Amino acid sequence: MSQPIPARRAWSVRAKLVAALAVTLVLIVGGFAWVLDQRENGRRLAEFDARATRIAQLLARGLAYPLWNVDTKAVDLLIDSVGSNVEIASIDVTAAGYGRVVSRRSPDPAAAAADTFKRVEPIRYVAADGLARHIGDIQIVFTREPMWRAVAQARLTLLGMTLALLAAVFGVTYWLVGRIVRRPLAQLEGAMERFAAGDLAARCAVRSNDEPGRLGARFNMLAERLAASTEALRRHGEQLEEQVRERTTELAHAVERAEVASRAKSAFLANMSHELRTPLNGILGFAHLLQIAPATPERLATGLAAIERSGQHLLALITDVLDLAKIEAGRIDLFPTPVDLRSLLDELHTAMALEAERKQLDLRLECPDTLPTVLVDGQRLRQVLLNLLGNAIKFTSRGSVTLAVAWHVGEAGSARLAFAVRDTGIGMAAPDLERLFRPFEQLGDARHRSRGTGLGLALSRQLVQHMGGDIRVSSEAGRGSEFGFELRLAIVPSPAATPPQQRSVTGYAGRRRLVLVADDIELNRQMLCEMLRIYGFETAVARDGAEAVLQAHALRPDLILMDLTMPKVSGIEAMGHLRASPQAATVPVIAVSASAGAEERAAALKAGAADFIAKPVMQSELLAKLGERLALEWSYA
Repeated sequence: MSQPIPARRAWSVRAKLVAALAVTLVLIVGGFAWVLDQRENGRRLAEFDARATRIAQLLARGLAYPLWNVDTKAVDLLIDSVGSNVEIASIDVTAAGYGRVVSRRSPDPAAAAADTFKRVEPIRYVAADGLARHIGDIQIVFTREPMWRAVAQARLTLLGMTLALLAAVFGVTYWLVGRIVRRPLAQLEGAMERFAAGDLAARCAVRSNDEPGRLGARFNMLAERLAASTEALRRHGEQLEEQVRERTTELAHAVERAEVASRAKSAFLANMSHELRTPLNGILGFAHLLQIAPATPERLATGLAAIERSGQHLLALITDVLDLAKIEAGRIDLFPTPVDLRSLLDELHTAMALEAERKQLDLRLECPDTLPTVLVDGQRLRQVLLNLLGNAIKFTSRGSVTLAVAWHVGEAGSARLAFAVRDTGIGMAAPDLERLFRPFEQLGDARHRSRGTGLGLALSRQLVQHMGGDIRVSSEAGRGSEFGFELRLAIVPSPAATPPQQRSVTGYAGRRRLVLVADDIELNRQMLCEMLRIYGFETAVARDGAEAVLQAHALRPDLILMDLTMPKVSGIEAMGHLRASPQAATVPVIAVSASAGAEERAAALKAGAADFIAKPVMQSELLAKLGERLALEWSYA
């Protein structure tokens, strides 16, 4: 689409031609008038000088006889005869031996101050013997003021005549230019404006074979071609629009099918997560309870630890699959909180030390003694580093695995953190690096591919990208690998010191608290009740939401653990009834669900839950939530 011509004031062609001709005429006529003026001024000055000389000479001759005979009346009479001459400013007559005898001044004071010059002529008397005797001098001061006034008057007359001539020439030129140039151009401009406005039939009338006529003819030819091209484009555009409508309809159907498939996949994964997390809740919970039971034999405790590790591994796989699906759907959420990096790194080192020791590897942690507290999603950062460390240990048979962290202060109170995981394992060839971050892609030989799903690196890279960085990798076959990434994070004040580790809790001080456990699965109820009784809590159970509301009114518990997915009345509905009841509105509710997504968490909190715990329920997390909501003073071993 063409851009409109900016609306600004511009000179027309006729105005430009008239202005150019006017300037030319002004220069020519003005120059000619200036030359005439200069010549006239020269002529007037020459005449004035000659006239002044004649007057001085005539007066000198006329004064010779009266001055010789000392006839003062005759002298005065002769001087007065020229006193009316406006060109004379003053006359002084001096006699030899006597000094000034006559002096006259012009009555006009401006005459003496104007442009003046003097003429001095000697007065000689010729006696009868024919000898000329010098008897005095006459000095006449002449003024050019009258001459200059005449010159100014002549100039005004010349200027008036010149302006009248120029006005006449301008008028004639303006009319001729409008007749010869402007009218054809105006016709051409009008035709072009109509054509630009969409009138493809607009044409310019051609009446001559001069330049404007030929320009109009070329415009008509161009307009015909453009009209034909526009018509062809219009027809082609209609065809394209029809094709676009068809393709848009097909694309809309495809997008709808893809959305349906995506929703089905998300629903399937959510259901699978729920169905897998529910039995894992019982497996991990009872495995942990049996391990900490004082009567459990050592050999049985070893088997229970293996069960717990296997369950945790299965839980990690479920979490990775769900996280990858959320990232692909663009629904991954980050929850930044203040994180003590030193504590996080020590925790990671402790968590991976057993696996490294099993393979006789040296697990090293290289970092400064002082690390800042930063604002980051600690769970996601821990997940990325655990994946990288786990892969490094998995593909290293001897040597060491190193987690290195460096940092420096950036702008506006931020920290630039560099994480690197190095190993001395089998390494990778250059072609394998291109496939490294693909989902479900596993590199290495069959022995190393037998464990894992190939999701760890793909998920880790996308999580780092969501946090503002990217994972880089350098590797050489047989020489080991290095995975690293950088993050720019805000530095925050260090949080208060954390309490002792939860696994050392033996009970709490004060009166016994009653906790109502609402869950439709008996195994989950038994596991939670057993976990609570170990630390001195009294428990009551409810098999669905309706029973939970009745029990809450009847027993007045100190806290409720509410499963969200229950038959008849769900946990969300039950919390709505509790919040509407004056008797139970103040009882804190901790939502428990095998659906661990952000949507479920938000829905539970909106319904009135004080907190949220995802299944499988971990002892440390459960105790932390209970201590916070009930303000408990824990007892430690």
